Amino acid sequence: MNLDVGAPVPQQKLTAVTAAAIKACDRLDGVTDGVINDPRQCRFDPHVLVCGWRGAPTDGSCLAGQEADAVQQIWRGARGTHGEFLWYGLEPGASFAGLANSSSATPPVALPFAITLDHWRLWIKQDPSFDWHTLTTVSFETGFRQSQAKFHAVIGSDDPDLSRFRAYGGKMITYHGWADQLIFPRGSIDYFDRVIAANGGLKRVQQFDRLFMVPGMNHCRGGAGAVNFGQSGVVPVSLDPEHDAVLALQRWVEKGVAPEKLIATTDQPLATHAAENPTQPAAFTRPLCPYPEEAHYKGTGSPTDAASFSCVDADHD
Repeated sequence: MNLDVGAPVPQQKLTAVTAAAIKACDRLDGVTDGVINDPRQCRFDPHVLVCGWRGAPTDGSCLAGQEADAVQQIWRGARGTHGEFLWYGLEPGASFAGLANSSSATPPVALPFAITLDHWRLWIKQDPSFDWHTLTTVSFETGFRQSQAKFHAVIGSDDPDLSRFRAYGGKMITYHGWADQLIFPRGSIDYFDRVIAANGGLKRVQQFDRLFMVPGMNHCRGGAGAVNFGQSGVVPVSLDPEHDAVLALQRWVEKGVAPEKLIATTDQPLATHAAENPTQPAAFTRPLCPYPEEAHYKGTGSPTDAASFSCVDADHD
């Protein structure tokens, strides 16, 4: 972003982009709840917010053309010098504040994610004084590939061969928030797809491992969606295997009952989330479905009640 625009995009503009993406793609699942159910289906183009375009904001949050380009690249994910895929990007509807933060000064000062900067300074470059402003598209790709080659054996955690885990009778529930602002959720889907390929197919994998994607959830917890299901750091609304992922895992291990869904509830909205999602209801429940299924509204019943949704196979590109 800094390379393309020459300065950080002000948070006011990035917040407006996030809100516009949610507004454009919210109803793709049949209900308006301030959440994008599956960002892979969202085709929102940030260029509609370019200053001067019909419908663009007039309050100072409209985008310059280069700013819209930068947002689109962040959503698309990292690419090499010839456009080749490196990794996934931030999803539409997720906050930019985690990875592309900036100060409120005039002009704003970029405040990138500290762990990312430290990885470049101390691991890749092994130079505490390294200036990230000097990165170019070429040097970024070079450093990216160097990091994979040098450190995967140390910190890599994506071996898809779980045959020994399965043989020992292990069970695993994995979850990832679609609005994760720090770790890109499609990486979890990428890994799970490779687990499926390496372990005999989906039906066999679901005998010991299930992935639950959580619409509207930030990094690990919190967010505008139904994000409370007893995961780490969260107290479930009900201590039973339907509402508590830990108890669901315990039942799976001890009684052999795999979780067909988890019932998640909304947190009380924090001020920041309420500001970005003004249409968010005070509370609602949703089923979380095992990948590749997703929750879809049945067309009848209250859209705030999980019973009004069913788990169906996802439809996306």
